[in-house]
Amino acid sequence: MLPMQVFLILIICAILARLVLRLRGGRISRGQFAVWFALWAGSLVLTVFQDYTGPLAHAMGIGRGVDFVMYLSFVLVFYFLLRISLALERLNRDITRLVRAHALEDVAGDVAAGVMRPPLEGPSGSRHAGPAEETQEDRGRREKDLAEAVGRYPAGA
Repeated sequence: MLPMQVFLILIICAILARLVLRLRGGRISRGQFAVWFALWAGSLVLTVFQDYTGPLAHAMGIGRGVDFVMYLSFVLVFYFLLRISLALERLNRDITRLVRAHALEDVAGDVAAGVMRPPLEGPSGSRHAGPAEETQEDRGRREKDLAEAVGRYPAGA
């Protein structure tokens, strides 16, 4: 066995042990454990039995076994990057919805409680009409718009 094989086997065994500890500690689900364990166990098998990668590569139309392993690695890396990217996008969308719903609830609570804010000053020093300076018609229009917005983005969405 080559020194590089021994080194890789030690690293892969350490990763597998860490996976088992994370599963026992409840830090990963059984499904995640199964996927990662299969991936690393497969890496361990390919490391120990390198001679079998050549015939497998030739069956796939690839010249060398190491090339087959590299192509497979690239595909898996890009697949996991896609999964991470999609998960981050979904997380970003969920956070945006939560923040939006929370902000609308705060505004709705202020309106319902009759909390009046002082007029806001613009960048040129001009005063914009705040709730205290609104006409009854402006207030009705604002409350209608707020009610529609709260209906579009309910708190549980």
